[in-house]
This record gives sequence, structure tokens and C-alpha cells, in this order.
Amino acid sequence: MDAKTGNLLALADTNSPDPNNPGLVAAKDRGVRSVTAAYEPGSVEKMMTAAAVIDEGLAKPLDTFTIPPTYTVDGQTFSDAFTHGTEERTLAGIIGYSMNTGTVMAGQRLSKEQRYDWLKKFGIGEAPDIGLPATASGILTPPDQWDGRQQYTVLFGQGVSQSTLQTVRAYQSIANNGVMLQPRLIDSYISPDGTEEKVPAQPSRQVVSGNTAQQVKDILESAVTEGEIKDAGIDGYRVGAKTGTSESPCDDGKSGYCGYTASIVGMAPMDDPRFIVEVVLQRPKGSIYGITNGPVFRSVMSQALRTYNVQPSTGTPARMPQYAK
Repeated sequence: MDAKTGNLLALADTNSPDPNNPGLVAAKDRGVRSVTAAYEPGSVEKMMTAAAVIDEGLAKPLDTFTIPPTYTVDGQTFSDAFTHGTEERTLAGIIGYSMNTGTVMAGQRLSKEQRYDWLKKFGIGEAPDIGLPATASGILTPPDQWDGRQQYTVLFGQGVSQSTLQTVRAYQSIANNGVMLQPRLIDSYISPDGTEEKVPAQPSRQVVSGNTAQQVKDILESAVTEGEIKDAGIDGYRVGAKTGTSESPCDDGKSGYCGYTASIVGMAPMDDPRFIVEVVLQRPKGSIYGITNGPVFRSVMSQALRTYNVQPSTGTPARMPQYAK
């Protein structure tokens, strides 16, 4: 996505059908998954939690949190994907190392209604209208229907579902100084007589303040420079990114989960973000701890920057401390 316009420059799926003979592929592979498939996003949602607590004045990027190996609140215990002792982390470090524990500690400063309202502000539960059929709206249940655990898991992307397009739209608002532009895929329609009818851009909306957006961009960039997403870095360009992992429901008629959904979404160049790229892998093979989308993200983003002749970065990269001093 072009962060400045909301224009969708590329949507790509594996198993894409030949438009001249779509019947050669299975029906489930004929759609555009980035638009039609909703899934639990996992930790990419932590960006929205960070933005919410910052914009509400409840936390700052360098505020510190004492994080135990596991964190229990209201009888619900949360842990992280890696083993650690009690640590003093900044909010930037919580996001940079994708800590569920710290995200819950920061996010519980928001009321349940605020958590829901902020997800709505970022477009979760709202299907983008880009002119394609079967656009997913995802699932965002009202807060009065959340159980004791879901009220906290929504802070880190579980108990809520959304499409890749919805996630990209949310990150676009941060890249664009807090202003959300509605995604655009179709520029105009040409009638049989050659008449061109332009598709007008839909109204934009301010999601967070420009100041909040800049602080969140610094957190995302620090996740690449100082955190665990270093393989998303691109020589010559400043990059900000966030990864996400969740369990993937079976699609073969079985109940339960069959593997994982692994994703990465990021923006570049951070001096003045131009593009948003997200890469999603459904049920990748191998150990979840060895799966990375970083190289694919880096390849796609690099190609976009070259194709549109985006000048290399000149500013100093954000390097927010991940641990309390």
C-alpha cells in the first residue's frame, strides 16, 4: 500500500488462478486472501495497544515495567514465547520483543470499552470497500461479551480476527501521521464507449495524533534496530516493523488448530514512510521458532522502493532502549 494515498499497488497470493481458466484451481484458491480471509492477527495488534495507551496519556515509549516470567491478572496467566526472569522493560522493549506479559500490563490501563473503541478506530471489524467481492470484516465482539481472558488477549491479537488488508490499513494510519486513508484498488472505470469514470477517494479520518503516530513509528523502527526483527532491515533505508504469530484453525473439516499463522507488517523509509508491506504465511512447515517472514518482507519492500525511485534515508534511525536503565 502507498501510505500517502491508500492505493493498493500489489496483492499477491500463492496458488493464484489463471484468469483465463480459473477452474483449474480449487474454489478456495480463487479469491484474494489478503482481502477475503480473516484470521487471528497475533502480535501485530500490539502496535494498536501501544498507540492507544500513548494517545490516552497512559504510557510513554520509555516508561518502564517490571515484568515477571509470567503475569497473572483476574485469574488469567499470561506468558511469553521466550523464557525470561523478572525484567525491567520499556514499553518500546515490550513491543520490540513482542511480550504478551508486558502488553497486558500496559493495556490493562485501558478500560474494556476503551480497548474495544480503539480497535474500532483502527478499522477492526469494518470491511474496507475496495470494489472486490467477499471483503472480510473480521470478528470484533462487543466488550460486554468478552470473557475473563478475551478482555486481555485482544490486546495482543487473539480473540479477534481481521484480514491482511485491515491490518495494513491500521499501519497506514501510523505511517501517515495518524490519518487513515481508505484503501483504493480501482482508479477508474472505462465504459464500452470509452468514457472514463474516476472512483473518488473515500473520506479520511484522524485515528491518533501526529505526535502519537511519531512515537509509535519510533517504537516500530526500534523493533528493527534494537529489538528482535533485525532481519527486516534494508541497507540504505530506515525500516519499522512488527511480527505476529497465532494458531491457525483447521480448514479441512477438523476442529481445533492445524499449525500457525505467521506475519510481518512494516513501513519504509521511516524518515517519511511511503509504503506498507505485509507478508502472511498460513500453516508454514517446521518449528514456529524458526519461521521468519523477514526475508520476503525485505525483498518486496526493497523492490517497491527501487521501482518508485524512493531516495535512501538520510535521518538518524530511532534506537529506543528495550530495557530500563
